[in-house]
Amino acid sequence: MKGIIKNAFYATSANSLSMLASVLLSFVLPKFVSIVDYGYWQFFILYSGYVGFLHLGFCDGLYLRYGGKKNDSINFHELSIMFSYYLIFQILVSAIIILIAILSKLDFVYKIVLMSIGLYAFIANTNSFFTSLLLSTNRILLYSRALGLSKILLIVYSCIIMFIPIENKFLYIIGGYLFTSIISVLLLLPNFKGVLFNFEGFSDDNRRSIKTMKSLVFVGFVLMLSNVLSHFILGSGRMIVEYVWDVEAFAKLSFAVSISMFFLAFVSQLGMVLFPLLKNMNSETVVRVLNNGDFLIGYIMMWGYFMIIPISFFIYMVLPAYVESVNYILILLPTSLYIIKSQILYTTYLKSINMQNKLLLINMLSVLIAVSLYILSALFRSLQGMAIAMLVGSFMQYILQKSVTDILYITTNQIHHWKNVLFEAFFSLFFIGIYMNTSLTLFIILMSVTILIYTYYNRYIIYASIKKAY
Repeated sequence: MKGIIKNAFYATSANSLSMLASVLLSFVLPKFVSIVDYGYWQFFILYSGYVGFLHLGFCDGLYLRYGGKKNDSINFHELSIMFSYYLIFQILVSAIIILIAILSKLDFVYKIVLMSIGLYAFIANTNSFFTSLLLSTNRILLYSRALGLSKILLIVYSCIIMFIPIENKFLYIIGGYLFTSIISVLLLLPNFKGVLFNFEGFSDDNRRSIKTMKSLVFVGFVLMLSNVLSHFILGSGRMIVEYVWDVEAFAKLSFAVSISMFFLAFVSQLGMVLFPLLKNMNSETVVRVLNNGDFLIGYIMMWGYFMIIPISFFIYMVLPAYVESVNYILILLPTSLYIIKSQILYTTYLKSINMQNKLLLINMLSVLIAVSLYILSALFRSLQGMAIAMLVGSFMQYILQKSVTDILYITTNQIHHWKNVLFEAFFSLFFIGIYMNTSLTLFIILMSVTILIYTYYNRYIIYASIKKAY
């Protein structure tokens, strides 16, 4: 467990800077740009989140193949050949996207954003190649350094741009985002000299490497598609809003999503820390890690719901144009709870035991449920309904993943853990209901009393979970 804590420290240190960048671009940026400009920025963020689809699962295949292995056991000559072909393919794909943007009949602004997405696809997928190798071989420190330094640059650059009186600031923010992403890749390159300088021209090794690439794509495509669908649970809702409503409505809902996923930005990489470790754990340890992690994340997020108070106060005082977003944030905060649990614990575990097909089916079903509710909400022109659909879709993903995991590991404590799941669901609805229908003072009292009673009832479990984590 010490290895988990050490690597988690590295990951969370880097993610603290990611979180700070997220705060800057979520809380502060809307103050310095118009709602429309913020909508264009969120449009870029939304669609750039799906560029991982363009490596066709190759990086996911690498991640699965080398997960839990030592760096010394890797065949860098083979990797060098595969990287050369991979790089050529990514250049072609990015060039095609940029060409489509240039030849399209889109508005000028959308053309620029689409061209930026094309460029980002090459940068991000090159970065994915290196980070997949680092994280699968448990070299978290190297990954964290590169991520941390790039985020520091993004924070400094964004602060400068926000205070310069220029038009179309979102274009400069996108430019800074691309620049710091390039820096992140360059910082990783010195750790991969064996990959960069091990290509010896075309030979029989190339044919073998191409076969290996095909097998990695075959294995990784299912996982990649599963990851894309996981993002699509929320992303499809935002796409429908952008299509049915206008840029301003899209900006307000996207703002709510960004604020609500604030905690996710902080802990998002912990799942990658766990992956190589879970592959080498015995079943008893796996059960303990999953159960304790599920309980502690749920308990911490209960207290985290109080963040709605300073968030809403900040929006009312500093960003009055986004007051409507408070109602969406209220619904989306519980959504972040289920996404965090799914990504860190159950998605990671199902990957570690090569259950990508089950993960894909779970995410497909969750997306179908969410999209059905999105369409219904769009028919009634209800943005609040879109937020509720996001909550339901994320909750279904979590429940299905947990159910599959519990079937694999039947334990005596299973009933108790499902009681906690039911309580968390009730508490989330309770949180939304009392905030919308009571005074702030009564909200604080009812929330505090409920959590303290829950804490007292589960005091031994809380103590044991924290103790076992160490």
